[in-house]
Amino acid sequence: MKLARSGVASLVLAVALFFGWVAVTAYLFEQSFFAPSRFANATESALSSPSLRSSIANAITMDAYGDTGAFSKSSADQVNAALQGALLNKAVQQEFATAMNNAQKHIMGLYPGNVTFGGPVLADAVAENLLAVNPQLAALISQQASTLQVSIPGTTLPDLGKLYRNIGTIERDALLLAIGLAIIALLIAPRRSTVLTEIGIWLVVMSFVEALIFWIAPTVVIPLTNASWAPVVSQVLKAIGGPAISTYAALLIGGGVFVVLGRVFRRA
Repeated sequence: MKLARSGVASLVLAVALFFGWVAVTAYLFEQSFFAPSRFANATESALSSPSLRSSIANAITMDAYGDTGAFSKSSADQVNAALQGALLNKAVQQEFATAMNNAQKHIMGLYPGNVTFGGPVLADAVAENLLAVNPQLAALISQQASTLQVSIPGTTLPDLGKLYRNIGTIERDALLLAIGLAIIALLIAPRRSTVLTEIGIWLVVMSFVEALIFWIAPTVVIPLTNASWAPVVSQVLKAIGGPAISTYAALLIGGGVFVVLGRVFRRA
């Protein structure tokens, strides 16, 4: 009888922990990809990074001029440097924030159009930076403003609109199921200390698993793709995932508490 109770409790707890994972993941999606204007808000801090500005300038230079041969190498380098300077312009930063906001809306199923960045505002800022270096190139950039309007990887991202519309319900139902089933497992199990310890270990493991998905993957995996916008996407995703660090810490601390409780019950 004791063995049967232990087996049933283990099975119920496994299902509870699965729903717990669903609830935690849904919550992190709400705090990152689905938090309104999170992409746009993240760009301000992201653009303070010289490496990100360099990555954006490289991506635009490659997308706009890489295959056309429109500029000599020296002119392309001058445009690249001017682009990096233009990204410090408040109007340009607002344009980039708008583009990032549209990219996020696409993921949320709220923006079906093509996601672009650049145009006259960016071209004017670049031309202004080029005036003292290469006036002829500055004039050319001003005349061909549309050349500096490029698509960013928003429409190539998955449309998660259905998930976005149901994420709150998924989180709530999964959390309730996880808590209810965990309580049932505690009531059935012949040794509650074992259940508490397993919950604690799961929480600790989940803190690292979710950090891997939402923090480490953007840092390590995306840059390995060598896509022109990969460094930009990587840094923006790191920026939007920053607030979730408190969630990882809470999971880790909660896990430690449950492990301690399990030892206390075992001794009792």
